[in-house]
Amino acid sequence: MKKNTLLLLVLFGFNNIYAQWYNETINFESPSSMIWIDDSQENNIWQIGTPQKEYFDEAYSVPYAILTDTLQSYGENIHSSFIVSVKDWLWFEGSPAILSFKHKFDTDTLSDGGYIDVSYDNGETWLSIIHDTTMFNCEWSPGYYFYSENFYDDNDTLFNGNAGFSGRSDDWETASFEWLYCLGVKDYYPDSLMIRFNFISDDIASNKAGWMIDDIKLQSFECSSVNEKENTISSSIYPNPINRNSVLKIEGWQGKSYDIEIFDLNGRLVYSQMNNASSFPLNNISFNPGIYFYQISTDNEVKHAGKFVK
Repeated sequence: MKKNTLLLLVLFGFNNIYAQWYNETINFESPSSMIWIDDSQENNIWQIGTPQKEYFDEAYSVPYAILTDTLQSYGENIHSSFIVSVKDWLWFEGSPAILSFKHKFDTDTLSDGGYIDVSYDNGETWLSIIHDTTMFNCEWSPGYYFYSENFYDDNDTLFNGNAGFSGRSDDWETASFEWLYCLGVKDYYPDSLMIRFNFISDDIASNKAGWMIDDIKLQSFECSSVNEKENTISSSIYPNPINRNSVLKIEGWQGKSYDIEIFDLNGRLVYSQMNNASSFPLNNISFNPGIYFYQISTDNEVKHAGKFVK
């Protein structure tokens, strides 16, 4: 499993400027209305309980976790799911919004394993979490970026072609996935976000433990004022959408050199330069029509980021 960065991962260096807005932890020590094991699936093997098998011998937060059977290895031709449902509007108000969890897995590499998908319409349609195209249209306020740590990517495919976790983890690992919602857009929010954890296996017996998860955390952060000691740079572009007269202005730069990088909507770097001026025109850069994102860094640390439209 590798670090999977989609679009502008660097924006999440800003966590120190956010105040917590939504915070929920599911450690399975008491019942949670947010968890639903999908009993419409025949012989669903997800169970909440005390792990009692080889490698899965203890929960992360003892005594309980959720896992693919507390006693037995997983079988053949399995497709079992459980769902975490978020129905609080504060989740959608905040940005970034973060899913993280502790987990162990033990499966046939690139064959059996676990993957996550999401739904914004009460389960009518599902999207792979790493291909969450809902994030890009801003119809109800999902945002422009997402970022993951210790997650799978498109190269980590399972037997059915889905990307997912497989193989054997290095004991307990922490995986996280972050959405940066579309700040400032006030329209309407979906009824809920449903996060579905799926486990699948092919028709070959493996005699392995499967997937075990604990301490699922859901956090969303309200964007607040910047701590001036931590982050003294701010910026603005005017006019925006840009034209030949548009200028990027840097405030709080105090004569220091900084790096500016500009990315397109697909995360491709289209411009990079070191500068120390308080402003510079954008008319010498060729942009195709579209949405662009920029970041300003000093001493290899992102200090400010923003977007503009051509």
